[in-house]
Amino acid sequence: MKINEEIVEAFKKSINEESSDRAKVIISVAQIEYLFDLKLKEFYSHGNTKAREKLFSEDGAFSTFSSKVNIAFCSGWIDPDVYHDIEHLRKIRNYFAHSSENLTMDSPIIRKCIENFIVPHREYSDWGKIKAVALDDGFILYTGEKPEEGNEQLIVPGNLFFGLSISIIYGVLLENLGIKIELKNGKIIDIELTEHMKLDKEAT
Repeated sequence: MKINEEIVEAFKKSINEESSDRAKVIISVAQIEYLFDLKLKEFYSHGNTKAREKLFSEDGAFSTFSSKVNIAFCSGWIDPDVYHDIEHLRKIRNYFAHSSENLTMDSPIIRKCIENFIVPHREYSDWGKIKAVALDDGFILYTGEKPEEGNEQLIVPGNLFFGLSISIIYGVLLENLGIKIELKNGKIIDIELTEHMKLDKEAT
């Protein structure tokens, strides 16, 4: 089971360059759902074409994003923190889809969901408390004490927060589902998390 490098690059590019916060969320959910589809189609590959198509039909077992996520979690394919964050991502998508307000990543209800993601803690122990400070030639993200070389305190934009979190969640999800990446040169690589990114199974 693999995904082309071009698809991964296009997804990352869209998250970084898409101007609409709403579009970023929709693209993220669509890409994550695509990964679940790959896993489900591989696992449920027996029977016949008609029977398999029924699973993904409008009233089938895999008809909704929510059902795919729940099946993946209950099948032991994804870690608890990944499940938690994808559920929060669904909430964010629903807020954007159904709210009469002009929501952005900086809207309190959206930003709170992003700050409550758990998977990014694997990379940033103080996720949700990340701050930014201006430098002479840019800015730096930090937690804890303000860096000595820092100048003006900055507010971390919500869309930057979202982009950081989705990149981490996406990478861990690829590893959880065992999806390999096929590079442009045809080489296929496994996703391997560094030790500090691996979930402490005993703590869950």
